[in-house]
Amino acid sequence: GNDAADQLQLGGYGALLATTWHYVRDGNMLDERTGGQLGEVVDLLATIWRNEDSGIWELPETRAYTQSKIAAWEAFDRALGLAAQSQVPDANAAAWQQTADEIRAWIEENCWSEERGAYTMYPGSDALDASCLLGAHQVAQGHRVGLHRAIEVEAEQDRGGRGDSKAEGQPVNQTTRCEQRLVHQEPSLRGPAHRGTGVVGRVLDLLDAGCDRS
Repeated sequence: GNDAADQLQLGGYGALLATTWHYVRDGNMLDERTGGQLGEVVDLLATIWRNEDSGIWELPETRAYTQSKIAAWEAFDRALGLAAQSQVPDANAAAWQQTADEIRAWIEENCWSEERGAYTMYPGSDALDASCLLGAHQVAQGHRVGLHRAIEVEAEQDRGGRGDSKAEGQPVNQTTRCEQRLVHQEPSLRGPAHRGTGVVGRVLDLLDAGCDRS
């Protein structure tokens, strides 16, 4: 084991609801009990999403990590999608929508850095976090591309001169895995204008060659 069992990681809620949403999208249905339990999970998230957590990197210092807040936002969006398909109870759908809007506004107000042209690891930090790419489909197109480019530049600098570096206690060398997920989720980033010769270009070359896109 590790310390994760005793940590709050808000990203898990986003992963749970996203996985369920994909499960239903692929033609499956939830039984009434499971749908009810998921609704209770979303209601719980509404009461704790503002809490600081250890984040996806399981860090010992709890903060309001941007990736965690984006994941919480996604959890509510996915829950609303499931409620619209009668897969989870919709009694609290209006409250879920309000919370989703609150989280989105909080992220844009506190986590976006005009100076860096990207979302930073947490409010007040100037460090980038590659894991934010995993939720990039949630944010506006302009900010999505800005985040993508900023992390690509920093990853290239790390590879070119400093080796595997650490930003705020978390390894930067997870960038390629995160970018691969983003490219799979966002087809518009596969065009020539975004390919370039850097990390993203190499990831796209691998995808074009038929590597695993799961």
